[in-house]
Amino acid sequence: MDVVSVIYAVWLCILYCVSRSMLSKLWDVFLFFIVVFIPIQYCMVIGLPPSLCIRLPWEDSKTLKRFQEWAYLVDEKHELPAGKLICDFVLLLLVSRQAMVFRIEKRNIGRDYPGGSNESIIHHAEEKGFVNPVPDFITYCRSYLDVIKRSLLLSFMWISLAIVFLAGTNRVTLFSIGYLIGTFIFLWQGSDLYLRPIPKLLKSWEILLGYNVMVIFIKTLTQLAGCVYIETLEKHACWLVQILAIGCVQKFGVLPGSREGSDCVLPREHVGLVWDGISFACLLLQRRIFQSYNFFHMINETKAATILASRGADLIEELREKRMKDQDEDERKVLEKIKAKMDRIKRTQQKLHGPTYKDTKNHFVDGIFPNSRPTYMQHTPKTYKEAIRSGDYYMFDDMDNEEIDLSEESSKSEEEDEYEEEQIVRTSPKLRRRRPTVGELLSSTLKTDINSTVRATIDHARRKRRASMPLRRRSTISVRSLISVPHSAPPAVSSTQDRSVVIVDPKDKIVEKEPQPGTSKDDDISELSEPKEQNTLQKLLTYLVFVWLFIESALVSLTNFLNKYSRDYRYVLRVLHREKRLLKENTDYNVGLRLGRGQMWQPVGSYHTLLKDA
Repeated sequence: MDVVSVIYAVWLCILYCVSRSMLSKLWDVFLFFIVVFIPIQYCMVIGLPPSLCIRLPWEDSKTLKRFQEWAYLVDEKHELPAGKLICDFVLLLLVSRQAMVFRIEKRNIGRDYPGGSNESIIHHAEEKGFVNPVPDFITYCRSYLDVIKRSLLLSFMWISLAIVFLAGTNRVTLFSIGYLIGTFIFLWQGSDLYLRPIPKLLKSWEILLGYNVMVIFIKTLTQLAGCVYIETLEKHACWLVQILAIGCVQKFGVLPGSREGSDCVLPREHVGLVWDGISFACLLLQRRIFQSYNFFHMINETKAATILASRGADLIEELREKRMKDQDEDERKVLEKIKAKMDRIKRTQQKLHGPTYKDTKNHFVDGIFPNSRPTYMQHTPKTYKEAIRSGDYYMFDDMDNEEIDLSEESSKSEEEDEYEEEQIVRTSPKLRRRRPTVGELLSSTLKTDINSTVRATIDHARRKRRASMPLRRRSTISVRSLISVPHSAPPAVSSTQDRSVVIVDPKDKIVEKEPQPGTSKDDDISELSEPKEQNTLQKLLTYLVFVWLFIESALVSLTNFLNKYSRDYRYVLRVLHREKRLLKENTDYNVGLRLGRGQMWQPVGSYHTLLKDA
């Protein structure tokens, strides 16, 4: 950085402070300055003709030599870095294009220009009945462009604040305090920042942007001290060098930083404007987003989220109450079935015994004293063992074969049916059918061995791939049954011996051939269970495949657990998305009240109230 950087920093401060109408008038002056200033710099690079024999004053002084480098003055012995002029030419190109835009705006004042207008539109945000010309890309994603806009625009403010935060933390200087304070103020407000009036939001954002411009200007000014008087400052004001990160930045040459062996040490990464420039670009882009029609949709999204802020807790409570009611209903049905079965037993006994039937509370039949037992021998069973030994089966004689199912009936609501249709839930059973979970894999490994488990799992995956092809009958055998087959009969093994276990394809039935006569049963079992010997390479490959299957089954188990754990939250998210769309389509949700000193937006009613009024 040199004196040219200081001049451009002054122009940056001027252009930042003025309004757009005044900026269009000053822009031609700025363009004229660049047009004149580039040839002057070019003349400095070329230098004076040697025939003039002019002795320059900074040839004999070290301090003046440094000043000459900072001021970008002509030098006969050392050439100036001409690459700096490329940046000036790029700047000239951009400024000339912007000047053309200002001229088009002046020619089309009061006209409907096809390219649109650059006038401020923030006053339309509070107008009732205003129709936004930009489609709602948040509620309705019609293309990948809407997806990109939604992900980028909704997160760009947080990205900008993160970059400003990094600009403050990566360098320990006095200027970092302002970056950190500004970042924490905006992060403290969170999404409620969108509920403030846009003019106040812009004003607070411009304060942070103005601080960034001020830091850039001060750092360019300190380059004079850092490039010319760095030795004096290191000797007498080291604290000032470290707290302001004073140094000499030369992107196109050497960096005369702190002297080697000096007690005043300053990291080189603290000197420069890289983070300040990145922060300035992000803050400027976010300021432009605040003044666009897209930001209106972001504000409306925040307003709708504010109205539905407590709906999530209400939905969770409704789910809990519904499950409690379903559980009570299932218990009631089971109790009714038990009572119905007991009534059937009594009716059956009445048919068997006829008029002599007598209902009693004790159904114990005494075989020793069928009619009566002495009083001293009568006692009530005191232990569980005595109680169960006193039972009999006479009441269950001649019962019908009809059975009553006492299992709980799973009753699903409409929301749960919709939940089952969700994509991630539809995908999870497929994963469970194709690959076993950790428990199934380890259980099969403990029952058989690693080799049998690997072959059974791989063969099952092949069968699933064949079953997914057209004109193939689907297999109905489960993963648990496949990987639980004994080692002597893995599904993937096609044994040519007589003693083998074969899985028949189309219905996956296990058919076991009869052992040949003449051998003992123990020999048959040992021969069936003996695996084929493998060499070292095959064993290594088997263990590697098992490790891969274990990782895969762990992911399947983790997916199932996360799906089960997040079921309620995904249901709430889906319902809130549907209610938010209904709120935006049928109600005047964006009409509210501005309360408090910060003029924060507050809704006029709840979700149900707005729907009722609509």
